[in-house]
Amino acid sequence: MRQIGPSIEGVRTDTQGRNPNKIGRGREEMSNDYAPFKEVRTKIVGVTMGEDAETRQLAIRTIGEHWDGEARYFLDLVPQPDNPFDADAIRVMAEVPGMGRVQLGFVSNSACLCGFCGKDYPSWPKVKGEKVTQCPVCSSDQLRPDGLATKISQLMREQPNENYYGEILSITGGTEDKPTSGCNFAIKRAYKRKS
Repeated sequence: MRQIGPSIEGVRTDTQGRNPNKIGRGREEMSNDYAPFKEVRTKIVGVTMGEDAETRQLAIRTIGEHWDGEARYFLDLVPQPDNPFDADAIRVMAEVPGMGRVQLGFVSNSACLCGFCGKDYPSWPKVKGEKVTQCPVCSSDQLRPDGLATKISQLMREQPNENYYGEILSITGGTEDKPTSGCNFAIKRAYKRKS
């Protein structure tokens, strides 16, 4: 099988027990049935955000033009602990033909949890379109991120000998009726082979 993107030679991928129908958002992305971690299918978020939104869109469209859907196209997952919005942010990076290494977006981290009452939310609670800082149930100010990126970041810190990476499943949009390009991908785990 052909491969496009960064090489993961010298590692063994762990994909047994995957659920091919598990493409979700928020808390559904990674539930307890993924312990131990196998594979999570999701989409790249933030593909139209930031100063480099046009570059991200061009990169995704370029991948779509060069990728035949058969070859494995790997993505790098790069923690960004200095991100001003989320210390658990994980950038999704790709080697793009003619563009080099480009950030496509981020791993989703939309879910949150109240550290006081334990209420979990599939997406951050909002009032009039703005994220709230207090839990709508108990009014405490202990809401914290608890989405997929938070969980993957935690695994990356706890298991430094293992590597989490992405593999493209499909490129979406980029058409006249759906002009915004997107990318569905699987997050997988690789670990060093024992000698």
